[in-house]
Amino acid sequence: MTFETCSGKGKDLDPEVQKLVRKVGIIKRVMAKHPGVEHEVKTAVTKYSKRGKQGTIKEGKKQSAQIKSLGPIGMLIEAIADNNAQIDNELDIKQLDEQDISILHTPWGVIHDLTENLARRARIAKASAHRDFLGASKKLTKLPLEKLYRTERHRLHHNGCELGQGET
Repeated sequence: MTFETCSGKGKDLDPEVQKLVRKVGIIKRVMAKHPGVEHEVKTAVTKYSKRGKQGTIKEGKKQSAQIKSLGPIGMLIEAIADNNAQIDNELDIKQLDEQDISILHTPWGVIHDLTENLARRARIAKASAHRDFLGASKKLTKLPLEKLYRTERHRLHHNGCELGQGET
C-alpha cells in the first residue's frame, strides 16, 4: 500500500525517502501560507537543539535519540536524523560534504528533488556500509571445488568462506 501511495510522486519509491520529502514539503507549504508559523517552527527547532535532540545542531552538547519527538517538527527532525543529516535554527538541512538545503529559501520546484537526493544518498550509504562480497552467506556448501577456477577459489578463501568439498 505504501508503494502504491508513493508511486507517481517522485523518482524514488522508497517509503523512507518519500516520508522525508513530504515532511519537508508540508513544513515549507505551511510556512508559506501562514507567515507567523515560521517563527514558531524556528523556536521549536531551537528548543530541540538546546535539549540536544539528535538531528539538530548543538555545539558542545552530546546529542541523544532518547529525547521524545512531539508534533510535526519533532517528526521532521527525526526523519532528518534518520537520513544522516541535521537541521539548524535557520531551517537549513546540513549533510556532511553535501550542499545545504534551506527549507525557507529553496524554491518550491527544487526542494523536493534536493531532499529526495539527500535521502537517496543516505540510503545508499547505509546499505553499502552493511554489504559485503557474499551478502549474509559465509558458508558455501553446495559448491564443488573442482568447478571453481583458481582465482575464484582464492577470492572466496580471502573473504573467509568455507568451501564445500565436492558436495552437490
